[in-house]
Amino acid sequence: MDASDIYLKTATGKLYGTRLDPGGGPAPLALVIADAGPTDRDGNNPLSGRSDCLRLVAENLAAFGIASVRYDKRGVAASADAAPREEDLRFDVYVEDIRRWCDYLTRDAAVSRIVLIGHGEGGLAAILAAARTEVGGLVTLAASGSPADRMLRRQLAAAGLPDELRTHANGIIDSLAAGQPVGYVDPRLSALFRPSAQPYLISQFRHDPLASLRAVRCPVLVVQGTHDNQIMLADAEALVAARPGTALATFAGMNHVLKETPADLGSNIAAYNDPTLPLAAGLVACIAEFIEVRH
Repeated sequence: MDASDIYLKTATGKLYGTRLDPGGGPAPLALVIADAGPTDRDGNNPLSGRSDCLRLVAENLAAFGIASVRYDKRGVAASADAAPREEDLRFDVYVEDIRRWCDYLTRDAAVSRIVLIGHGEGGLAAILAAARTEVGGLVTLAASGSPADRMLRRQLAAAGLPDELRTHANGIIDSLAAGQPVGYVDPRLSALFRPSAQPYLISQFRHDPLASLRAVRCPVLVVQGTHDNQIMLADAEALVAARPGTALATFAGMNHVLKETPADLGSNIAAYNDPTLPLAAGLVACIAEFIEVRH
């Protein structure tokens, strides 16, 4: 397995990543897209911990003869300098970056086809990109089956916020979903709804993953774990139901960072910061089989 640094030039800076090549001639290549926020190419987030989940996906795919590129989104880790001002960032910038990577990588004779693998919020970006450009396949890992505003309402409800704060949050979401920025934000919610982040949320809320998935023409695999405390099995089922021919793979005990954990919340969260914990058994074999058999 050959690991090398790679970068993609954009108008505002370079996006840096890691390429893994198993060797042996032309091979399918998985473009791996990270989850929300400051999540890096390896699936690690300074706010939630180091799981190395995407690094492990890439390294295990190489053992099946599948190449990969995983990269830091603009504004994250090595790609920090490629970020626009926060108030200028839109969700579709991430989608267009995926298309740029695809255009760049398809010129490589060592790449036989490209498959997008999107984790969490990266799953939505991958769906949108697959609907707009030709790829050989699409895999979503723990991706939401509803627009981001509905998912956010659900997550805030589960967070146990005081009633008045949750009502205030839902009012903000109502305004943003209607395309209207909000002036006053309770300081306790400013990390999520600060004015400079609101244009990004508005741009993200307008995308419906189900409608976008219906426009995808390549084979699709939806992957979901039963111990995911962020995305539910119902999300995966909604994605599968939205588009005939979409395959579903569920993994008992797998959490949001693709590790097997006990059912209790403490063990689940601890896995977010344990890079030594392996991926859920059979996960990468399932993805590899989809890439190799369905194409």
